[in-house]
Amino acid sequence: MIYFLIKDIKRNWFSLLWNTIQLTVVALIAVYLLQAFLDYRQIEQRISQMTEQTEIYMFRDQTEDTALDELINDEKKCKQMADCYDAFQKKLQENTSNIKTFTADDSLGFPMHREQRGQIRRALGLPKEQEELARIQVSENFFDIYGIQWEGDKKAFVSGKTETIPIVAGADLKKLYHLHDVLYDQGTQKYEIIGFMDKDSFYVAPGKTREKIHLDQAIIQLNRVDKEDIFSLWGYYDSTYFLADDLQFMEDEIEQLRKQELLKLSVNNYTKQMDAIRVDMQDQMVLMGSIVLIILVFCFVALTANIFRFIKEHKREFAIHQMCGARRKSICVRILIPVWSMYFIMCAIVLPAGGNTKAVWISILGLACYIVGISFIPYIYLRKDTIRGMLQNTLG
Repeated sequence: MIYFLIKDIKRNWFSLLWNTIQLTVVALIAVYLLQAFLDYRQIEQRISQMTEQTEIYMFRDQTEDTALDELINDEKKCKQMADCYDAFQKKLQENTSNIKTFTADDSLGFPMHREQRGQIRRALGLPKEQEELARIQVSENFFDIYGIQWEGDKKAFVSGKTETIPIVAGADLKKLYHLHDVLYDQGTQKYEIIGFMDKDSFYVAPGKTREKIHLDQAIIQLNRVDKEDIFSLWGYYDSTYFLADDLQFMEDEIEQLRKQELLKLSVNNYTKQMDAIRVDMQDQMVLMGSIVLIILVFCFVALTANIFRFIKEHKREFAIHQMCGARRKSICVRILIPVWSMYFIMCAIVLPAGGNTKAVWISILGLACYIVGISFIPYIYLRKDTIRGMLQNTLG
């Protein structure tokens, strides 16, 4: 049987290769779609929990680049910006019972020190050209708002300014560091690891991206607004979120900043952003799902045609084998081994590419059902013919 199987593969190698490529493409697109859908569901559930009691609002920066350049280079405007910030903070403190805020600023990466860069890259599997880790500067209540669990010294995270900045590290950094180990950035600033987040931690920022923001390889530090740094002030307005029912305080701040020609802002909220993401997701699912369906139909037609052609070309051979004692089951196995080989080759490509995720396993199991369905074709087709019928058809 092995001899004939090898001959079959040599004769039909091109069609087998083409069908394998089609199966792999279908699987990879399916993984991408499923992962996007599962991520979207997680984001939607997380935001539903966060907005169960009240809406979450944020400023949307619409300041033109020329106006930003002018703001950065004008000391008087920088002072006005700091005054606006102070007045806004006073207003928030006066309304703490009605307004809650949290900050998540990912605008500044964490530039790894050259002596630690190589170790971190190898431990986390990062590309050679990557020189920064993700850094999110957050408010004290960030972890509670997003339900992110971490172990460590929670008091140290919000302690006053010291020479060493306390940070909470992503779970993947446990491969290389322990509690109270020290990291350095390119400027040789010291950062002490005072905690590690749980594996697969993430947060969402619909105003910035539709994707989950993964924290397994991230650095979290407390956000401290420097009123003398225009970028720090601008980052506050761009990365702070407000849980409130009344928007008047935000509208007043927008008007104040506009009058002084500092920033041009508008108000956005999580619900609007999720509606936009939902529309994009539906369009993506329809487009990519149609592509998967078309390729799958072509693959099914090609595989079925190849099986019929193979059986037709080898009917005489199969009849003789059965006359010599071979069973239809062994002939079906001979036909199906190349088909299942294509499936296992596809699995060997998709698993490393997609990782050990739910989306990958759903795709693999779905295609396994598809291959199982195809596996009935030779059995049904051969069952209709007797040995005599096969010989008569080939002789005829």
